[in-house]
Amino acid sequence: EGGVASVSASEGGVASLSVSEGGVASVSASEGGVASVSASEGGMAYLSVSEGGAAFVSASEGGVASVSASEGGVASVSASEGVSGGGVASVSVSEGGVASVSVSEGGVASVFVSEGGVAYVSASEGGVASVSASEGGVASLSANEGGVASLSVSEGGAAFVSASEGGVASVSASE
Repeated sequence: EGGVASVSASEGGVASLSVSEGGVASVSASEGGVASVSASEGGMAYLSVSEGGAAFVSASEGGVASVSASEGGVASVSASEGVSGGGVASVSVSEGGVASVSVSEGGVASVFVSEGGVAYVSASEGGVASVSASEGGVASLSANEGGVASLSVSEGGAAFVSASEGGVASVSASE
């Protein structure tokens, strides 16, 4: 139904792709990477996986998801209720990092995870979330109802942050 799909798999990479109802999906898997992507109802998903990374991405109802996973990183991302209602997720995971991200109803999430960091992020109802977790840091972040949350965690630090109803939170935890 008008879907557009671009897929590349090489060097043992595995790619699974579903596109429907005008969705747009671009997927690249290489060097043993595993990629699973679903785009529907006008959703746009862009996914690159390499060096054993694993990524699972779903974009629907105009949502936009851009994901990169490499060097054993694992990324799970969902973006829905899209651009004019519109969730936007941009995620980079590397060196064994783990990211789980959910974006809906106009939420915006930007996430960077590396060196074993773990990030759990939820942005909804216009919330904006920006998260960085590295060197074993653990970050859990929720932004909704117009809240803005910015979080940086490194060197084994752990941080849990919630911003809602227009609140603004900026947090750094390390060592």
